[in-house]
Amino acid sequence: MQTILTKFLIAGLLPIGEDDQKLELLESASQDLAKKIRASPIIAHRLVLVAIDEKISATDPAYVLASQLVLSHWQTIVNKIGPEPVTVYRAVILRALEIVSADNLNLALAISLAASTRRPTSAGPTQAAIDAMIQNCIELNRSRLDDIWINTVEIPLGKLTTKIKKPAITKEELAQPEGVLNAIQTASKNTAEELQEVLRETLQGVAKGIERLMIRDAKSELLWMRTSLYSPFASCSYRSLSPTNLIISSVIDVSRLVNGAAPPSVAFFLRELVANLCDKQIRLSVALPALSSQLAKLPETQILPADFLGEQGRRGLIASVLRPMAQENFEAQTGFKAEYEEAAPDLAVRLYNELQILKLLSTR
Repeated sequence: MQTILTKFLIAGLLPIGEDDQKLELLESASQDLAKKIRASPIIAHRLVLVAIDEKISATDPAYVLASQLVLSHWQTIVNKIGPEPVTVYRAVILRALEIVSADNLNLALAISLAASTRRPTSAGPTQAAIDAMIQNCIELNRSRLDDIWINTVEIPLGKLTTKIKKPAITKEELAQPEGVLNAIQTASKNTAEELQEVLRETLQGVAKGIERLMIRDAKSELLWMRTSLYSPFASCSYRSLSPTNLIISSVIDVSRLVNGAAPPSVAFFLRELVANLCDKQIRLSVALPALSSQLAKLPETQILPADFLGEQGRRGLIASVLRPMAQENFEAQTGFKAEYEEAAPDLAVRLYNELQILKLLSTR
């Protein structure tokens, strides 16, 4: 099976020639980074933002971390390739994200959401390899989202496959107390194991049924919100809010009604909700600081201090606005120019996606 490392190699993006040993060293570094992501999932957001933007310098903390792991396996990489081999570090980060997404659906969904919030900066085979990896993350979650959002509510209960039988005791065992005891214990053990399995299946079915009931309630609440145009967060009508307060209130209201694994249709719902009330162009560098005090109070943002990569370098919009670094300009932190503007509905979806990412990466 081809990985994103081998795709980079085939496309001539990794300057290691046809050296399989060097490729194995990079794979080992990727596995090490994958372990760090599993231990602290919140860093996956920043790693995605760095990996999909080829303009980020090698001094970004994400690249520094990747370089340390690569050097631990391949000490002579700088001598062979030259200083700051960013393409190699980028490939290692992407491979690590590919590894963790394969066995963690929350991470896979968070990765695809993070990538969807930024425009591609690459082209040709580089972007094709990244797009393929992101699409795979989307496909991993497609059936999961359909299962919990489309299917009807059912709470299946497990059943014993057979009736509990009396222990079969032979004449030889009957003549010895130990034999009788052993036969009873064997029968009891078999019954207990089957009961445990039935209980496990029942609890799984109940949990799944409750989740679907919560989804059904969320759908009803979303429709009621759209009809009433009342904001639970702001405790007033959406119509009475300024554009920035409309954005943050609608984002929080919608995000709190759904879990992290919400389908793309929820983002479309939010966009239409805001678009019917305001389609004004919003300057990101002005709107985000204005929202910082409200964002800082949200329980959803309290996971951000757990990011061990620090506060410098490329980060999400929420992280950037809550703890901006004076020595970094707006573009260095967020990837957007200071004069960048976008429609209020699009900014609402962007912030909603970031809150969803925080949920997904804080769920163990």
